[in-house]
Amino acid sequence: ASNCLSREYASDLGPLEAMLGTWEGLNGATAIPTSISAAPYVERQRFTSLGAAQNEVLGEVTYGVKYECWIDEPDGTPFHHETGQWWWVPAKGLIARVTNIPRGQAFVAGGAYVEGSPMKISTNGSFAGLGMLDANGDTGIPTTAFWSTVNVNSTTFCYDDVTLLQVHGSNFEHGARNCMSRVSARRLEAHVEGWESRRLGAVSSDDSVDGLGPLADLVGTWYGSEGVTAVPTPDGTITYVERQIFTSLGGASNELLGEKTYGVKYEYWINTTAGEALHHETGHWWWLPSKEVVIRVATVPRGQLVVAGGKWSSGSPISISTDDSSVHGVGLLDVNGDSAVPTRSFRTTVTMEGGKLCYEDVTMLAVGGTPFAHTASNCLSREMVVDLGPLEAML
Repeated sequence: ASNCLSREYASDLGPLEAMLGTWEGLNGATAIPTSISAAPYVERQRFTSLGAAQNEVLGEVTYGVKYECWIDEPDGTPFHHETGQWWWVPAKGLIARVTNIPRGQAFVAGGAYVEGSPMKISTNGSFAGLGMLDANGDTGIPTTAFWSTVNVNSTTFCYDDVTLLQVHGSNFEHGARNCMSRVSARRLEAHVEGWESRRLGAVSSDDSVDGLGPLADLVGTWYGSEGVTAVPTPDGTITYVERQIFTSLGGASNELLGEKTYGVKYEYWINTTAGEALHHETGHWWWLPSKEVVIRVATVPRGQLVVAGGKWSSGSPISISTDDSSVHGVGLLDVNGDSAVPTRSFRTTVTMEGGKLCYEDVTMLAVGGTPFAHTASNCLSREMVVDLGPLEAML
């Protein structure tokens, strides 16, 4: 018997489907507000389907892809890293990009999708839930806006980005543009492995896990089977199991501010105890030692970007909120914010003791104008990770 199999991709991704796969661009150019006014770069990006995220209360579906981007200087020195998602909301005709940058910025940029035309997105568009959240927005160099034009087809992915900064009161357009071509997944993975080694080899020892402060204990893989959540549906309460994976990003320098943000990226998957997919999200945790602040950036494919922060002192739990007025750049962006069920706020308390990671989340919704506390809690234990070697590619 013989056959050839291909990976199965989720249907109905609309304009996002052409993004799926791995890309490489060798001729990137960016304008930066330093003594080096323009800098060339080399870039790799990977896009993976998230399929459909159902909002049962609204009866709407958001389709998504997650992405990760690695940028080098021409000599191979790591220059930039980011993660995020792209969303397609057919009911609204909305295409949106959500980006998490370890230097302290997160944004949702969106626009109306017109078939056959370039994708044009902005943080200042007319759709609900667009905007820029900057943990360094209280400095002399805040990031205030982002817009982009993207052309993607089966063979090329071209973009022209502009990030608007305020450099000591003056506008500066931090532009970046590149055209990428498809490359094999194996080529990308080989580069990413080398990229991580070069990045960690080029930084000081305080950029290791030890430099992560309260985030250091998160690094690893966790599993918990005692989750309980209250939901605004006829189910009322759902029990769940989950897996979370945290990976160190080390330290990200902001040369203009002379500061570093330390981070971990994370991804987690939740199923009901009956085995049905319930929730998925990606994001970052950031530690800003100069401000003694912890921030969590959560990207939820149903249409929310959450930036929750709080002060932290040694020996204390991590308590963060989107409403903490002492932390700059926190907030919640919801593309369904103009619906009958907007998401209003988020807060959580995380404790790490006895080999357990325990959390208590509260997401405040307005269900038909009535406040509803969408709570979730669980305790997770570290999970042993098995190196599958050459078998991993079969997954």
